Amino acid sequence: MSCRVFNRTLEEFILLRLRDLLMVEGYRTIATCLVETDKNRHVHKLFERLGFENCGTIGRDVSFRFELSADEPWNTFVQARESSVEMV
Repeated sequence: MSCRVFNRTLEEFILLRLRDLLMVEGYRTIATCLVETDKNRHVHKLFERLGFENCGTIGRDVSFRFELSADEPWNTFVQARESSVEMV
């Protein structure tokens, strides 16, 4: 994600869409591992800001977990406009 759109609620929008897709498929948890570098340390703070639980660190690998629910605390100013693509 470009730093120009970072912290403008696009992250929340993406996670809300991901949540919707995962919950339809029966998933209840998002688990992720971040390999922390100097350039992506802000992502660590993003996960914490969005309510992900820090599950621990092994070396540079930081694990996060989030329990999904229908009432996520995320707000976003981004809105989707559905479009259709026709394959010929």
